[in-house]
Amino acid sequence: MTRSYPPSIPTSLFQTLLDANPTAEDKPRFDFVLHIGMAAPREYFTMEMCAHRDRYLGKDEAGQTMEGDTLWRDEYKAPEILRPGFDTEDVWKRWKSELTGVDVRPSSDAGRYLCDFIYYTSLVEYWRKDPKAMAPVMFLHVPGKSEDYDIEIGRKVALGLIGAMVASARRTKGHEGIDGAFEHPYAGSSEQE
Repeated sequence: MTRSYPPSIPTSLFQTLLDANPTAEDKPRFDFVLHIGMAAPREYFTMEMCAHRDRYLGKDEAGQTMEGDTLWRDEYKAPEILRPGFDTEDVWKRWKSELTGVDVRPSSDAGRYLCDFIYYTSLVEYWRKDPKAMAPVMFLHVPGKSEDYDIEIGRKVALGLIGAMVASARRTKGHEGIDGAFEHPYAGSSEQE
């Protein structure tokens, strides 16, 4: 069964996103979480390799920014950069090898706007629950095309990424179960990254 949590969110208030995201205490337990966001001017798909805590200076539709917000840094003491618990290089190689004729790229910059914000919000809640546990979260940016053909390509790309995530997770630790089965994804990260 496929569930979407939370449902699609329009580009508006950062606070709406914080309110919609479950906390570490009440987060549903999923094997994998794949966020999908649209990067309208791009003609290619990107697998986002990390998310950022700070420097969200762009204004949303309500004219709000996250500039000056210190919750994650000061109260949570969260790292500046969080990464999924997957071996992202392995996921990337598997994903790319399954897709021919489609422009897919790795990225370390989800945009410092709502997509990066959503990604970090998910990762930080897993991190808060257990900094040593695997964060089964990934973010996929898709082009802003909406013709039937483009939607079908996007579906294949998303399913390919999910398949690569599952295959990589199984390879990493034999897939005894997601919880606790992976190495600490934040080891070695620093404020300078």
